[in-house]
Amino acid sequence: MRKRWKALLRRFYRLYQEAHVPFFAAALAYYALLSLMPLLFLLVGLFGFLLSGNPALRNEVFQALTELTLALFPARPEMAQSLLDFLTRGAFPLTLGSGLLLLWSGSNFFAALSYALGLI
Repeated sequence: MRKRWKALLRRFYRLYQEAHVPFFAAALAYYALLSLMPLLFLLVGLFGFLLSGNPALRNEVFQALTELTLALFPARPEMAQSLLDFLTRGAFPLTLGSGLLLLWSGSNFFAALSYALGLI
């Protein structure tokens, strides 16, 4: 019984190495991690679009940002306004650029995934 388990584990490990599983796992992790930043920028850009089109929401977010920045950075009360200006000023280029980067990195992720699944 013990010999069968050892043989099975050896065979599993050999197939694991022959299929290059660690390499494909690293590639998938790399492309998934690479996709996180454009996704974050896309969400920030969409949030900026929402803020620029809705003055009531902008005022509420400004109040929340003011309270947060005063609690975190009491020496810089103007930081809330600069954060809000950053969000609303560059919303379109940020959203467009991050959307394109997200498409590129996401397609690389799924290309690596389909290649890895095709070999395994």
